[in-house]
Amino acid sequence: MSSLAIFETQYKNMLSKKWTIFVALILIFIILNPSIDRFKEYTGLVGKNSHYLKRKYNFLIYSIYEDGLNEKKYMGFLLNFFDITSKKQIETTNATRTTSDSTEVLEKSNPKVDEYGVPIKKK
Repeated sequence: MSSLAIFETQYKNMLSKKWTIFVALILIFIILNPSIDRFKEYTGLVGKNSHYLKRKYNFLIYSIYEDGLNEKKYMGFLLNFFDITSKKQIETTNATRTTSDSTEVLEKSNPKVDEYGVPIKKK
């Protein structure tokens, strides 16, 4: 056998080992892609509020999940979740929530009442 034939055989064996490892890793990633049930468990929104949670995208090796209640996005990978909500989105969400929450608190703490102390209904 010539040295070129030996080299070709070794190269093919090395290449097939690399492909085997690559395919095995992809299969492991697919198997360990977390499910929507695992996401519900992670967020703690089980039961009534679980309808706010959904899997937005499934890329087989990882998934993108949305928490509609808290307006956050998560990436699920290898049975873990990572918050990928942009900083700009968080600031916008907090600003709108603070404004609306404070308005609701003011309305509840200072209801309009008539001269007898009976709250006036809004029309």
